[in-house]
Amino acid sequence: MKNITRMILFINIFFLFIINNSPAQIKVGLLGGINYSNIVNFNPFQMISTQSAPSQYNEKFEKTLKPGLIFGLILDYPINENISLYIQPAFVIKKNSFISKPSTIIIVDTYYNINVPLFMKFTPLKILDLNPFLNVGVGIEYLIKATSKIGINQDNEETRLYNKNNFLLLIGLGTDYSISQSVSTTINLYYSYGLTNYLSNSSTFGRTSDISILTGLLYKL
Repeated sequence: MKNITRMILFINIFFLFIINNSPAQIKVGLLGGINYSNIVNFNPFQMISTQSAPSQYNEKFEKTLKPGLIFGLILDYPINENISLYIQPAFVIKKNSFISKPSTIIIVDTYYNINVPLFMKFTPLKILDLNPFLNVGVGIEYLIKATSKIGINQDNEETRLYNKNNFLLLIGLGTDYSISQSVSTTINLYYSYGLTNYLSNSSTFGRTSDISILTGLLYKL
C-alpha cells in the first residue's frame, strides 16, 4: 500500500511541476480504453493454488481473448514542433483467460495494476485537422492485486504468485483530431513488451505481452 501511495504522490507532483513550468502548448486530458493481455510461457494450472486447482493437471489449454479496461490521464509536453513527451499514467485491469481441453474448464485471471508509460511522441506531419503520430517509449507496471477464477467458483486472490514490478518496452501509433483551438480528441494503439519475469518464484520466464486501444480528450493549457 505504501508503494502505491508513493507512486500516486510522485505522479501528482510530476504533473504539477510540468504544468507550472510548461510552455503554452502543453496538453492534459483523460483517457480510457481496452487491452488484450497475454503472459508468454504461462500455464494457469501451475499458477493457481492447490486448493482451487482442477485435478486435470495434464490437460491442454487454449488462450481465449477477454478484454480488460484502462482509465487514466494524459500529459502531452512539447519539446519542439514535431516531438513531445507523452505520459499516460493509468489504472489498468487486465484479463488472462483460458479454456482447458477436454474438460472445458474456464480459467480467468484478473490483474489490477497502476501503469506509467513514458513515450517520445513523433508527429511528422499534419493532414487537415488530423495529427498522426508514432510513440516509442518505456514504462513501469505495478501490480496491486491478482485473482484467479475457475469455472463458476469464487475469485481466489493469487497476488503472491506474481512479481509486483514489471518494466516495459512500448511502441504505438495514433492520431489527434482538433475539435477547436484548445480541445482535441486522441485515439491510439500501443504494444507493450514486458522485460521482467511476471511469475514469482518460478523457473519459467513469464513475459507479459499486451495490446492497448485508447481514446481520450485533450485540453491545451
